[in-house]
Amino acid sequence: MTVSETGRFDGRLHVKAAKSLVRYMAARRFPRHILNTLYSLLSLEQKVRVHWHFAKIFRGYDGVFAEGRWRLTFCGKPLWIPLRQQFAWLDWDVSLSVLGHDPEIKQTYATLIQLERPPRLVVDVGTNYGTHSIIFLINDIATISFEPNRACHSLFRLICEMNGVQAQIEPVGLGAGEEVIDLWYPEKEEWNGTTRVSVMETLGGQLTKTAVMQTTVDSYLGARRVSPDVLKVDTEGADLQVLQGAAETLKRCRPLVLFESWEASDRSTLFSFLAQRDYLVARLPLLASTAPEVLTYEQFLRDSGMNFAGLPSEVISSWPPHFGDQRGH
Repeated sequence: MTVSETGRFDGRLHVKAAKSLVRYMAARRFPRHILNTLYSLLSLEQKVRVHWHFAKIFRGYDGVFAEGRWRLTFCGKPLWIPLRQQFAWLDWDVSLSVLGHDPEIKQTYATLIQLERPPRLVVDVGTNYGTHSIIFLINDIATISFEPNRACHSLFRLICEMNGVQAQIEPVGLGAGEEVIDLWYPEKEEWNGTTRVSVMETLGGQLTKTAVMQTTVDSYLGARRVSPDVLKVDTEGADLQVLQGAAETLKRCRPLVLFESWEASDRSTLFSFLAQRDYLVARLPLLASTAPEVLTYEQFLRDSGMNFAGLPSEVISSWPPHFGDQRGH
């Protein structure tokens, strides 16, 4: 065994020991309190690493687990996540993912929430367990949460109840047209659902399929005469189709768009679609003190990131944005 191989072996032992220690503390009420206190002192970058290493430690675990809750804060507001014995594998993962997953998006949320005139309405497409919607809700920002997978709803509602807020969950899919479509997702990964056959084939494992009703952003919002300030889209490969179904909303309301785009996806069509509507693509995070980093067509195609902003061109010259009269719509 070489020196480098020995180092890798020792490293794996250290990680295994660390996971055992964290699992022991997280499963018991008083040690969990100490762990939660230590977690609250970490930087966002450190929380990302904690999520990476420890989010799955209760998968397949059937030992001692004292029910309780996990405390987070966002923009100074407390945020509680339930920890249930039966769903320890899920609740613990969610507890660490709220701040530790997609940090550039969470930094952007903090920027928007702390503006002098923050968003009045956020439309969250691909809500999953509500880990994005709840951030706005606890900060008194109205949110419409679209999640066609009803298996995700109960935990989201429980989180809302625990934090004293009300969720508006719409159990429909959003896309480019009105139809009944199939939704696929892996067992115990309900958040990883997709309506795209090409994406479904990459998920692997045993998949659950369910038929869901699909509508468009334009149809839903137009019928209710509401105007979002922020449109967040995370639909595992269907973001372009969601935006195509939001063309009139982009023209009428000019919301900031936060979207996901994989390197292997059709970024060319997505960039052109936004450009035709006078939207620019920018890297995340968005910061109030710094002008957005706008990407050219070539830069967007080559960018290794997954999360981006679509910004109305008129917003760039008057950055940071102001979202109008706070008395409502």
